[in-house]
Amino acid sequence: MGDTINLFLGLPQFMWEGIFNIITALGAGLIIAFVTTFYLKKKDEITRVAGVILEKRVNSEKEILDFLEDLSFHRQINNGLVYSKHMN
Repeated sequence: MGDTINLFLGLPQFMWEGIFNIITALGAGLIIAFVTTFYLKKKDEITRVAGVILEKRVNSEKEILDFLEDLSFHRQINNGLVYSKHMN
């Protein structure tokens, strides 16, 4: 009778404990992986949007700089001062 109590579906108790420990570890790992993937995907999207905004800011500031540089160049020509536009 003692052998039937310690066996379930032909496996001893320590085997079932090992199986349940593996299932528990896999379950916890899958939950952590899901949360981490969701978090990193959200973080990646935030970083991408910030990069697009930064790129647009840089482009607009470059256009403003080019406009002011052209305006300054035309003003120098009108005042009789001729400087090369790319002179450093």
